[in-house]
Amino acid sequence: MFVRDKLNRINMENNLKLQNKTFHIKKSNLNNVHKFLLQLEFELFEVWTNDNGNEEEIWKKKQTDEILRLKICQNDHRNNNISKIISEMIDLWHELRGIRELLEFDSIDNYIYEKPVFKTSFQIFNENLKEMEENWEENDFKQLFKEDIDPSILTYVMLDDDEKFALTN
Repeated sequence: MFVRDKLNRINMENNLKLQNKTFHIKKSNLNNVHKFLLQLEFELFEVWTNDNGNEEEIWKKKQTDEILRLKICQNDHRNNNISKIISEMIDLWHELRGIRELLEFDSIDNYIYEKPVFKTSFQIFNENLKEMEENWEENDFKQLFKEDIDPSILTYVMLDDDEKFALTN
């Protein structure tokens, strides 16, 4: 009885050792591994997917009861992380490029960030007065009025009501 128990224990230990043979295989190398295992006279015993979404295959050799476990990785995690970093950098580059295009001075709205300069009513009046004085002799405005009229009076009359109000107050 002692010998039988010892043999059973040795047999169990061997089975446990054989069951712990686990290999991590990339999905791209799976066909080559299958061909190799078939040449070694292994048979596919079980295929299942764990909770993480990774497939596992259990191969068994009938003559020796040897068991191999293949954990199939979808992608190489290191390359997956690198590709994530690269795609993130490309996204950031596109966003920065879009921001640069908005801030460039050659855009459609050239003066987005320049403070608009508003002319005062007095400046508008002076500009209009200069134009009036330059054209005064050419247009013979004197003939339109009974008496000689000053160009500044005519310029004042031609201003908008808001500008007139701002000049007088």
